[in-house]
Amino acid sequence: IYDGYFMSYSHFPEVSALGLAEHLNSRIRDSNEVMRWEDMLPKVRAMGTYRKNGVTNIDFLMFDGDFFVPIIRIDLLEKH
Repeated sequence: IYDGYFMSYSHFPEVSALGLAEHLNSRIRDSNEVMRWEDMLPKVRAMGTYRKNGVTNIDFLMFDGDFFVPIIRIDLLEKH
């Protein structure tokens, strides 16, 4: 429905694991002339990646610098 949305970083590993996030690799590649992905802080770039079945994708972009991340058990997320 929307072109973009804000979401807490702490929820993204579960969203990515469940296949609910769009992979942004091609969008970043197509917009890199304006975005300059390679100029972003390495930690910020790394925090947006998710690896599943041997494939690494960029599933989200950080919108601020808070790196505090609670750990959520995926078994409880799936149960409730």
